[in-house]
Amino acid sequence: MPDRPTQEAQWKFNQAIMQIDTGGGSTQVTGIALGLQSIAEGLGQLAIGLRATYVLLEDVQRLLHSAQQQGPIRSPRQVP
Repeated sequence: MPDRPTQEAQWKFNQAIMQIDTGGGSTQVTGIALGLQSIAEGLGQLAIGLRATYVLLEDVQRLLHSAQQQGPIRSPRQVP
């Protein structure tokens, strides 16, 4: 199973397609139910991945804001 939420979501969506197409190894209704369950789980994983992306974005924005307040970054080679 994938280790990232968005990869797991993709895996769940692919699993849903197979379950719906094959009937989940049982009746077509069972396959559709299993497919919908996999879609719901995939959406949950996408939500986790999206939240993680926003957390990282907030960190980057905070770092950029802090760097802007400190002024331009000078290379050690630059003479003051």
